[in-house]
Amino acid sequence: MTFAQTHARLNDPDTSVQAAQCARHLAKQHKKIVANALSLGGLTSSEISDRCELTYWQVTRRVSDLKHDGVVIDSGLRRLTPNGRKACVWRLAANQIEMFA
Repeated sequence: MTFAQTHARLNDPDTSVQAAQCARHLAKQHKKIVANALSLGGLTSSEISDRCELTYWQVTRRVSDLKHDGVVIDSGLRRLTPNGRKACVWRLAANQIEMFA
């Protein structure tokens, strides 16, 4: 499947599919930024956003992609967000640490 097929719903208008195709390059850059932030240790999506100047929503989308790709995993830890809610602490998968260190 193409990036656009996995990032736009089947019933979305053609403009959404076109937007997903355009976002492919940007998403690739964002995935690298998120993975590099995690090379320093486990972080929540909010913490990643604070460190790398991506919005929370950009981070959560890329964390989802990286999880699907096997690059990041749930550490099992939880930390409070600025809103006081528990959030997953993400970390690089063991086989990815050297790639981003």
